[in-house]
Amino acid sequence: MKNTNSDIFKKASYLKEILPMGELATALFVTLKVKKEANDPNDINESLYDCSRYISNKYGCVNAFESANVFLNFYQTVKSMELDWTDVLTIDTDKNGHIQVPDSICNLLLDKISENLSNVLIKDGEKFSLALKEIIDKNKNCSYLITTVQSLHCELLKEIFAEYNNVEIIQVGMNNFEFTSQKFDLILSLPPFGVRMMVEQQRDFICREYELASTESLLYHLSFTGKLVTILPARITFATGRVEELRNFIQKMYKIEEISELPTGIFSSTAIKTYLFTIASGMTDDVTIRRYKKVVDKKPKEVSIKLEDETFVMNTELEEFGDWNIDKIFARQDDDWQNFQNSNTKRITLGDVAHSFRGKVVNSKDETGTVGVVNITNIKEFDIDYNSLDHLDTDERKILNYILEDGDILIPARGTTIKTAVFKSQKYPCIASSNLIVIRVNQTQLLPVYLKIFLDSPIGIKQIKALQQGTTLMNISYKDIMSVEIPMLLLEEQRVISEEYEKELSLYQNTINAANDRWQNVVKELQNKF
Repeated sequence: MKNTNSDIFKKASYLKEILPMGELATALFVTLKVKKEANDPNDINESLYDCSRYISNKYGCVNAFESANVFLNFYQTVKSMELDWTDVLTIDTDKNGHIQVPDSICNLLLDKISENLSNVLIKDGEKFSLALKEIIDKNKNCSYLITTVQSLHCELLKEIFAEYNNVEIIQVGMNNFEFTSQKFDLILSLPPFGVRMMVEQQRDFICREYELASTESLLYHLSFTGKLVTILPARITFATGRVEELRNFIQKMYKIEEISELPTGIFSSTAIKTYLFTIASGMTDDVTIRRYKKVVDKKPKEVSIKLEDETFVMNTELEEFGDWNIDKIFARQDDDWQNFQNSNTKRITLGDVAHSFRGKVVNSKDETGTVGVVNITNIKEFDIDYNSLDHLDTDERKILNYILEDGDILIPARGTTIKTAVFKSQKYPCIASSNLIVIRVNQTQLLPVYLKIFLDSPIGIKQIKALQQGTTLMNISYKDIMSVEIPMLLLEEQRVISEEYEKELSLYQNTINAANDRWQNVVKELQNKF
């Protein structure tokens, strides 16, 4: 029976107790080599230890065994566990913190293997360890080139596919983007995330981030009908600057077939949000958009993924959006948004009647300071708690551009909750902290309370969520908030709505306060009877 990840790591934990000072993956590699190459692997004697030293020297491995007894004990234990080369590869990639393709993603990749493929490139093959054989067995008539960076992984992969005539394994340096001139019908890639290339390594790539430069490089290796299937961090979908240039390059020069949001934390070694992309030779027409959710079966403790949402978007719409933010795409296609779009009410973008800016970075606080600082925690459900503000002691001239005005709308730029508040002038100057966005409206066209009511509405919240930049925590640009569409009523109609809101809010708060006071008095009277 094939070992599962859970089985392998349990066995690895036990083996570490036997070999606390040695390199486990190297020890396992040498041990399996001895088992394979020894004249009589079942005859447990010192000749096996001599064989292990020979193999360690042959493959440039540090001898993991301090004595013959340690090796022979380890050898017998491994032999009884029935570990194989794939298990060793899994243990080593997990130990080194490499991102590995989990079983839950394997089926998505298997769907990409069709019968009409002639040659496939699997970049950094060790990351596909448990799924690798299954992927290659899906089409045995195809030729596969598997690359890996480390020499140990290269040897392990060669052992795994020793009997496969259609599989070639090569060791490729991480910054060697020109390792082959071949064109491929399919390329599978899971690049390392967050690696910054040096200037001299960047060459002519659009982006300096390794995962994005690698993606650009692999696109050049697609055949006329080839496809690249790759998993990338969320930043590719929303970031500006060079990343935006890369998005535009891909969108114009290749065919984006699929953008799928994977569940956060689906990869054990990272908690960042990731996306699965299928990019083909040709021109983008319509793009399939998917969102998957994580499903945890508590009994066998297995994690799988399930399709949660699916839609498509035309290339012209994708260009109009200006990014690949699928939250924005889904938000624009739900019933609330469609009804909003189909209404007869005039709509404008917020940037037509307002401007925005980020609050100021505050490095120090002073309880006796004369300047109030509004933080996210000061924003309550309906208003601002001015009594709990931090204070700052500074020359007002240094904060002149940040001083809040009556009617400014405050909204968190980052965090976990969307909430808005209308600032009311205090007896002392106030500024917003850097975690807040300030929206200052032209009050001859748009009333602040009316805007707050809309931003707090379902369609307002959906638009704001669509601006989130694809990470686990909310992260909104003060410039992007200006693209929110709002229904533009006449000023008098806005005033009627605003006044009714404030009147009913005052009644609600007074009722709540009176009820709280009454409850406290009742409790006090009852307790006085003891």
